[in-house]
Amino acid sequence: MMRLFIGLRLQDEARNALWNAASGLGIAGQFVPKMNYHVTMAFLGERDERQAPQIKRLAAAAAEGHPPMTLTVDGLGFFGRCENALLYAKLAPCAPLPSLAESLRRVLSEAGETFDQKPFVAHITLARKANLTHADLHAPLPPVSFRVEQLTLYHSTRVQGELRYLPIYQAELTGTGTEAP
Repeated sequence: MMRLFIGLRLQDEARNALWNAASGLGIAGQFVPKMNYHVTMAFLGERDERQAPQIKRLAAAAAEGHPPMTLTVDGLGFFGRCENALLYAKLAPCAPLPSLAESLRRVLSEAGETFDQKPFVAHITLARKANLTHADLHAPLPPVSFRVEQLTLYHSTRVQGELRYLPIYQAELTGTGTEAP
């Protein structure tokens, strides 16, 4: 069995900048290793390895016709309660992103693939179990932008006891449309 999700990768420069910003916030919590930073588009959960080729085909079908895009971090947010929150970096609105998420979810649904049905919220998880009771979530973050040119199928697994999100397939965004700011 494999724990799978489809997401968007960040380049190393963006990961490093976000890591430096997050670690300088003075917040207690379980910080996500920077190598695991990503934008989740669809969480699939446990799958048999034999299902991976079908999911790869579906990711490729969803990516087809969608243009590459540049995403920009636009502040901080959180899910949950202030004393036990999931802290995340918000992304600025980018018209192609929700369209890509909708296409991916539609393709998965039409193929009978199950996934977490929570509404899509564009974010990058920075910390879990974070205590934000005294945090200034309005503090400006350094400008961080990154180019997205693929949908990535990830395998969430433990490597030497550490949770890692390993890319196992990338589907190129093939559209040529004009990118919205």
